[in-house]
Amino acid sequence: MRDILVHATQYDRWTPSVRHAAELAGRLRASLTAVWCEPPVDAVVAGDVGALVALAAVAPPIHVDRARAVASRFGSWSASLGAAHSDWLVCELDPVFAIQQLARWHDLVVLGGGRNTPWGSDAALAEMLVRTQSPCLVVPEDRDPPFRLRRAAIAWNGSTCAAAAVHDAIPLLTLCEKVFVLSGEHAGQASRQPKFDIGRYLDRHGIAHDTIALDDNAAESAGEVLLQEATAVQADLLVMGAFGRSRLSEWVLGGVSRHMLAHCTIPMLMRH
Repeated sequence: MRDILVHATQYDRWTPSVRHAAELAGRLRASLTAVWCEPPVDAVVAGDVGALVALAAVAPPIHVDRARAVASRFGSWSASLGAAHSDWLVCELDPVFAIQQLARWHDLVVLGGGRNTPWGSDAALAEMLVRTQSPCLVVPEDRDPPFRLRRAAIAWNGSTCAAAAVHDAIPLLTLCEKVFVLSGEHAGQASRQPKFDIGRYLDRHGIAHDTIALDDNAAESAGEVLLQEATAVQADLLVMGAFGRSRLSEWVLGGVSRHMLAHCTIPMLMRH
């Protein structure tokens, strides 16, 4: 995990997600890219050429110039935390499209979650997770969790998405002292796909772990059970797969992922 991308929503201060990304880059000796986006025109006048011209005339993008001016400060700050290299990008583009493009050449995308974000809803953040097609670390902006990687929890149900999330999280899991596999997989589950032995996989990577079986018989409470167990083991990171549906215009993640995006108080590495 050598290249980390983080979406910066502010240029006059470092938000929790930006700080988390910078400290993670320092721990991994990775490169860090922060992107600040200013949509070129408000949605209210989108498609109205006359309004677009008028907006450009009366409201020059002063925030863009101010955002560009902090590049040197960002570089010095991230270097002080141990980041190998850093870039501060300013885009006059909708953040969804900018991040979708930039994610293609980064190993991890860090996004802010919670009410204090520009997404407007958990559904919009979920759409971002699906569109990036990359591992995404969601950091609760309204909780401001301290950066720690002592303990991690894996939400495990034997699915392909969960296996992909574990694979992507290996560089982070190797930094942890202890990993807990919160298993909702039942022995009777049948699948024609080759079985992924998560215990053996973690052992091969030298990751110490314990397995905790979840009582998730009630589907509507599965997210709540998962959150309770992650809290009980004092996890600093939760790794989980995200399940997509066919239409991005609807709620694109399953019920458990939806619950975790709305209520989780710790960073989550999610993979669609």
